Amino acid sequence: MPVGTPLERLEAALAELQASIASPSSPDGVSAHAQAVRAAMGALADWVAQTPADALPHDFAPRMQALGAQLGSTREQLARVLAITGQQAASLLPPADAVTYGPSSASKARIYRAPG
Repeated sequence: MPVGTPLERLEAALAELQASIASPSSPDGVSAHAQAVRAAMGALADWVAQTPADALPHDFAPRMQALGAQLGSTREQLARVLAITGQQAASLLPPADAVTYGPSSASKARIYRAPG
């Protein structure tokens, strides 16, 4: 990541996260990049809290608004990827606890399967 301001680091981390979502070749990269975005957001919040308003970059507000829009669309992309991944896993794996009489927390009655 660049060594610039926390704002530049967040912009770079978000761009890397969006690229990793678009490229499904490395699913572990999405998690790592999401953690990097989270860390960069924390660093940005600390930096903004400690920096006087007149010392912030002149284009700070529009860049933050653009980042907000990008974060919203990235969150939606992540939700779609999670839903697709969940559907794919459900089609390959049986349910973990097959309950026959309503939700498992509400009922203790179950059909017991005989071995064999």
